[in-house]
Amino acid sequence: MQRIVKNDHQLNPYKKQSRQLILEPSKQKRLHRGKLMLQEVERATGKVFIWSNGKMITVEAVTNKQNDRVYAKSSKDLSVNARSHLKRQKPASVMVWAALTSDGSKSPVIVIE
Repeated sequence: MQRIVKNDHQLNPYKKQSRQLILEPSKQKRLHRGKLMLQEVERATGKVFIWSNGKMITVEAVTNKQNDRVYAKSSKDLSVNARSHLKRQKPASVMVWAALTSDGSKSPVIVIE
C-alpha cells in the first residue's frame, strides 16, 4: 500500500501541526488594538512607552513517544523503567522577564526560579 501511494500517486506523508485556534472575532479585536497602539505611539511626543514580556520555561526534558523506541524480543524482557517515561505533575520551571521602551532603553533579562 505504501509503494502504491508513494510511487503510483506521488503522495508524501505529512504530520499535522498543532496550532493555536484563534476565532475571527479575536483576530479582529487584536487588529483593532494593534492599530490603536500604533496611533498612540505616533501621537505621543515626549512620552516613553514600555513593553514587557515574561515567559515560563519548564526545565523538564521533552520526549517524543513516537521517536523514543525500545527494542526487545518480548515486553517481559524490559524493566518497568525501560518501558516508561516518568513525567512530573509540576515540573521545575523558571520565569524570564525583560522590558523595552520606545526610546530604545532595555532592561536586563531577569530570571526568577
